Formats: sequence, structure tokens, C-alpha cells
Amino acid sequence: MITLHVMVTGAAGLYGVHLVDLLVSCPEVTKVTGIDNFSRQFLTRNPFLPNPALKTKFLMLRLDYRSLTPEMIDAAGVDAIVHLAAYVSIDESMEDPEKYFQNNERGSFELARTLLATKSKPLLVVASSPEVYGNPLYTPMDEDHPMYPRSFYAVSKLAAEKHCRVLY
Repeated sequence: MITLHVMVTGAAGLYGVHLVDLLVSCPEVTKVTGIDNFSRQFLTRNPFLPNPALKTKFLMLRLDYRSLTPEMIDAAGVDAIVHLAAYVSIDESMEDPEKYFQNNERGSFELARTLLATKSKPLLVVASSPEVYGNPLYTPMDEDHPMYPRSFYAVSKLAAEKHCRVLY
């Protein structure tokens, strides 16, 4: 039987809580480690769905994903990392593009470099965003649709995806 330890960055975010719920319910996944810096509204509530498997298979760490080291990842025995951590406000990205560059783009690039330095070389899954496509030229849009990001958020997500694809 395959057993997996999956780490989820951005685990307390909108997509993260649902992914954690699915992963802890999966019999092949023996452990889920959530990483989140709780920088947004999630400080005041427990965002996780009531799932009994959370008690036995889930560990939540209050940590910025950019502080992960190869030694931490190897010591934890992580098989796969699903990278969801990102700043996501389009308006805020237009007001403070540097913040989005540092967290979303550069942070993702550094995460891939960190994984390259591990002994275990865990699988890396990087979440993108439909925002990378911009306004649709045709519908329904597919993955072959041209990419025309229209905000610094979208640019940061597209660049993060490309950096990780080339690096890792």
C-alpha cells in the first residue's frame, strides 16, 4: 500500500482547508502537515472542517512557507508539497506589487530551490489561478488559451508557475 506525507502551504486559506479535508480522508495519505502564517483573517477562527481524521493525521504549523529549509522537509519525511500559499487580492496587488512579487513569485522560486536541496526531492504541485489568462478570447477557456495577466497578482502567479516548472 502506498503511504504519503503531504505538506500543504496556505493550509488555512480558502482552498487549503478543503484540500486538507480531502487529504486526511484519503487512505493512502498517512500524514498531512499544514503550513500557514495566518497573515489574513484566519487568526480569529478555526477554518478547518469537522473531520475526525484531523485529530490523527493532521499537524498544523504556524509558519511562513518561505522559512522552510531542506533539513526541515527531509526530517519530516514529506513526499509531496501542494503549494497554495499566496497573497490573492487583485486590488492590493496593484497598490503594492512588490509585496506580491516577494511572496508569490520570489517565495515560490525559493521554495523550489529549497526542494532541490533536499535529499528526498518531494513532488511539488504549484497552484495557479484563472487570473493568469486575463479576459477570455473564447469560451469555454482551456489550458491552451493565451495568457494575458491583467494584475500584479496574476503576473506573480504566472511567474511562480513558470519559475517552478523550469527549476523543479
